Amino acid sequence: MKKVIAAILTAVLLLFCTACQTEKAAKEGGAAVFLPVESGQPERLAEETPAPSSDAIPFPQGGEPINRFDLQFTLDDASHTLVVQEKLKYYNGTGNGLTELYFNLYPNAFQTDGGGIELKTFEIEGEASELAQADGTVWKTELPEELPAGETVGIQMEYIVCIPNINNRFGYQDEVYNLGNCVITPAVYGENGWTVEPYVDLGDAFYTDIADYTAEIEVPDGYMIAAGGTETQPGIFEARNVRDFVFCAGKAYEQRSAEVQGTEIHVFCDKELPETGEFLLDAACKALTLYNELLGRYPYDTLTVVSSGLTGGVSGTEYPTLIMVAPEVPLEQFEMGISGSDGPGREYYEAQLAVTVAHEVAYQWFYGIVGNDQIQDPWLDEGFCRFAEYFYEQEYLPEEIEGFYWKRERFKDTDVMQRGGNENTISDQTKIGGSLYDWLNEPAEYSSGVYDKPAAMLYQMMLQMGGEQFLNALKEYVAVFAWDFVSPGDFRAFWNGKEDFSELFALYMGEA
Repeated sequence: MKKVIAAILTAVLLLFCTACQTEKAAKEGGAAVFLPVESGQPERLAEETPAPSSDAIPFPQGGEPINRFDLQFTLDDASHTLVVQEKLKYYNGTGNGLTELYFNLYPNAFQTDGGGIELKTFEIEGEASELAQADGTVWKTELPEELPAGETVGIQMEYIVCIPNINNRFGYQDEVYNLGNCVITPAVYGENGWTVEPYVDLGDAFYTDIADYTAEIEVPDGYMIAAGGTETQPGIFEARNVRDFVFCAGKAYEQRSAEVQGTEIHVFCDKELPETGEFLLDAACKALTLYNELLGRYPYDTLTVVSSGLTGGVSGTEYPTLIMVAPEVPLEQFEMGISGSDGPGREYYEAQLAVTVAHEVAYQWFYGIVGNDQIQDPWLDEGFCRFAEYFYEQEYLPEEIEGFYWKRERFKDTDVMQRGGNENTISDQTKIGGSLYDWLNEPAEYSSGVYDKPAAMLYQMMLQMGGEQFLNALKEYVAVFAWDFVSPGDFRAFWNGKEDFSELFALYMGEA
């Protein structure tokens, strides 16, 4: 690992890193932190230090209860359906009495592709009830009596999920199933009441509360399960303090594992692609080691990486404790001599794949731990995850890769455009903000407005504040908003409390 510039983190927010051990060999040493040269910091602020064993971001302790799901899944690969028996103990933490509950039925967004939910039974405390469509994929039920604040109610339901034959995080192809967002989940009750936000086919159109899940999964013979959470018994998974539960199933999977600071990393990849699988494991180990240091240690026991190739035309997608990636090309093709002489080389594809893993692992902190409304404010997680790619690139990638567009250069270009330099266009002046519904009308600007410009703003904040101080504050930001939701107003208030960023925020986001 090349020598790098590292940041001293405060005694309260301890700096640490560990070895990433693969099945082939143990790699000693930890990740250091890159800071921009423009920050004016010394060349090296601190050497790597061993990681303490008990400084993971703590789960909520002694607070209010959270929703609890008990799920039974049965996958039928003949009919391409998933039978779900769901028991939900819904906790009313809204502070108000409730007379109705709202739910998200995301599979119904895929009805034109053959997807959807067929609800067989729906009961409240053992009594038959029903769900009625409120708006698109959002449905509601009337409670038989008001649910007081601080009380719980039991919901039982059975339904059949029809799985579409599409390239998607929810879909199947070639004896591989991705089963993301198949569970009927309660909508979020916010400051203005129930959040009714129908699914939109752009980005990650999900907004869910922290909950506990127990899932018993039955799949046909020959299939291997890759699921979120921890497998406590064969086919039974526990996922605590997560915003979603997801699993994949495939016949060609081969599993490989490693351990980083007490977290087991599992990679599921086609058994015909062992080199790609090993590369994914190495990239995930590196990303977790680095982000543990930068953001606070990952609190879960497991992190699963699934290489399924079924992510809807994008390079990756993410869920708490599980990410899906779709390599643009398998690394094995270079060994077979079929990479082609005119296209990018192996180093380029390795870099693209590694950065995809780094982005999706960063999501474990941004939205997974620090939540936000991904439909109304998608930049609050995607911008941080894009910014996190920069640190991974600086730490682990070679200094020169032909054709590879470094994030630092992208941030500079984006800053020039945002400030109205010679390269700017009207579209380049689009401010950060807007919902996925808004970005549907400007799809060409979506990536810039939701990913690159927020990351460029964070980069400029780091330059203004100074690297060491910024990284201390970044770790504090995660700790302050862990297991909660952050809004644009919260973001402004926190960071303006560290430094006067009002001019920078006005430039990128407009006046508050």
